[in-house]
Amino acid sequence: MARSPFPKRRWLLPLLQGGLLLMLGIGLWALLTQPPHLRRTGPAQSVQEPTLHPADATKVFPLTRLAATKTAIPFWLYPSPTPVWRPTPGPSPTPAHSFRVFGTPLGKGFLNLTGLPIAMLAGGWPENEWITVSPDGRRQTIVFAGSEMERDPLTTTRLPSPQGQLHLVVTVYDPSQPESVYGGTLVEAVTYPTPRAVGPVFIVDVENSILILQPITTPNPYTDPGHPVEDRFYFDLATRRFLDCLPRDDFNRPDGPLGPHWSGLTDPTHLAIEHGTLTARQGGWAFWNPHGTADPLPANQEACLTLARLDPGASVHLLLKSQSPHWTGAGTLALHLNPQSGRLHVQSFHPQTGWVEHAAWPLSPQPGDRLRARAWADGSLEVFYNDQRLGRVPTTPFFIGRGGWIGLELANAAIDNFGGGWGNHPLLREALQWSCEDPENMFAFCQTDDFEGEAGTFVGSAWTERMGDWGRQNGALLPQTASGEHLLTFNGWRFRDGRAAARLRLEGSTGILGLGIRLGGYGEEGRPTRGYLAEVSPEGAVQLWRVSDWTLLGQTALPGFTPGAWLTLGVEAVGTTMTVTVGGQPVLQAQDDTFAEGEVGIWSYAPPAPTAHPVDAFSFFPRQVAVEFPLTP
Repeated sequence: MARSPFPKRRWLLPLLQGGLLLMLGIGLWALLTQPPHLRRTGPAQSVQEPTLHPADATKVFPLTRLAATKTAIPFWLYPSPTPVWRPTPGPSPTPAHSFRVFGTPLGKGFLNLTGLPIAMLAGGWPENEWITVSPDGRRQTIVFAGSEMERDPLTTTRLPSPQGQLHLVVTVYDPSQPESVYGGTLVEAVTYPTPRAVGPVFIVDVENSILILQPITTPNPYTDPGHPVEDRFYFDLATRRFLDCLPRDDFNRPDGPLGPHWSGLTDPTHLAIEHGTLTARQGGWAFWNPHGTADPLPANQEACLTLARLDPGASVHLLLKSQSPHWTGAGTLALHLNPQSGRLHVQSFHPQTGWVEHAAWPLSPQPGDRLRARAWADGSLEVFYNDQRLGRVPTTPFFIGRGGWIGLELANAAIDNFGGGWGNHPLLREALQWSCEDPENMFAFCQTDDFEGEAGTFVGSAWTERMGDWGRQNGALLPQTASGEHLLTFNGWRFRDGRAAARLRLEGSTGILGLGIRLGGYGEEGRPTRGYLAEVSPEGAVQLWRVSDWTLLGQTALPGFTPGAWLTLGVEAVGTTMTVTVGGQPVLQAQDDTFAEGEVGIWSYAPPAPTAHPVDAFSFFPRQVAVEFPLTP
């Protein structure tokens, strides 16, 4: 399996290492021995040694390596000393240039492959980078993700270390000062090691100010493409700290109802906000549902909470993969803490089987303890208490490939700092193959799946089954039953602009098979209420639909279509323009501005037999853009 959706320019490194590193070595020596505030004429000044003490967090030095320290602060299990940006003198009234960025839009910035090994100035091994520019175009922040660097003692080859790291660089536009290799005048360069040394990290997503990082293993990056590690890190740029999971609700608001971001038994007679905590009155369940119709999370998901109070008879459930955002009776996975018995239980519920226990651990819970779980696409549940991993437990086959909602159920207890999620992250998927190529841009991001591997009903952790049942057979993806609707969504990036494609075949005279883009709004039945669908019929008709109201945006007939033959269907979206291709050639184009982003999916309707709608060679290319940020006063 190839390495990542960010194809590494490995052929550049051996070629450039000798000459480039020799030249950079001289610059590195100067950079390390003279901080930016001393790079100017005048008498020499003394420089205080860098400090790692949190009390001295306001002292900033270039290329400082800040070690993470552990505390019991909720959410912030791994806080690092917070460096403070140190401005240089004001910009010149006659600007010479502005910042320019190339990459795939992600959050408020742009994700890109790391170009020339500039980040090696910090002694690190860069994998990818995320760049933001301030609205006035005068400040640039670059976050390089990767690892520390090691040298093979026998070959002296540079290799990535298991210690992951983020290298954060801030530069400003200031023509009165020397320009750094990063562009602009360097005012800060700080390295943050990851809390666990499990391999180099990629930036795979950004949520608000939080970077979501995926580690990989790299036995030898020149010969082995590496493999994703089933772990992740969350780094908050606002506080410069690593988090244990994504914050959702800290309950810091006036006493009263739980609020509109939750669904379930949310009236104050059951659950209520009291003194900055979520408190059980009569008790009940609630699910994180911030917009009232929030999509269920994909098949890989996480949830966490902090114990605030445990009264006699207390019971705390952390819920994952709930099949309903309103109650637990449709099916759910649960991490159940029972203080009376002093045990933490892994349980599942399905209407046909009732509650089933899968594992338990003895515990002595106390207020302030942290409960966390990860539910995986293979149906297993990974359990953490405080920061200790207790184990990973298989549950029931029903939850294989299924997503759902996260939430909680309380009785005689109060909790704080609920979090979780994951969204869609490309490098979390073992089934992905990263060897795709873009003929127009050899360095483009890509994500693919060829559905090779063991035959069975588990299609791999790259996918979430929204409707129907899918499986793999003879290197192809197939609906497992005839008739009905079958929808499988890809757990990679949310589709904004880009193109998706797959090889498919329609056998028989009935049924429709196609690709969905910008999908969402699945609800409990799994049928999307947002997005677009490009489909092919057994007669060779191609149609493009807006699925919210099933408006036909365009249709055409394929000339020379051969029933039962393999064809490659593609959909490309750029802004409001959508283009459907067959065999790489445009056959249909339409304009619609209703939906701007969502998931990519494979949709089968009424297959005449379980083997009638095979799919193979899925690929997805997010669109990359070049942006110049003009300077403003």
